[in-house]
Amino acid sequence: AEKNTIRGNHAHKECSQFFVCNLGAVEVECFDGSETKIFLLDRPNLGLLIPPSIWAKQHYLLSHNILSVVCDQFFNENDYIRNINDYIIYRES
Repeated sequence: AEKNTIRGNHAHKECSQFFVCNLGAVEVECFDGSETKIFLLDRPNLGLLIPPSIWAKQHYLLSHNILSVVCDQFFNENDYIRNINDYIIYRES
């Protein structure tokens, strides 16, 4: 993705994701419903595991970025929470 692109911006109910930045630099913002943490992925020997029910947003920082994502589930649209207000309600239940 290009510099200043924002991707993700959703959570999964069951899917875990493992992120590795193969090229460039990506900030991954993780929110658990009450606390936000930001992780910098800027080398290919560093990865980040995002478990289910964590809201994640990726900020691409350089001109050329490649972020590889490995998931433990097949694609299922019903696994996504794409609205932050729905996510907060989901976390509270």
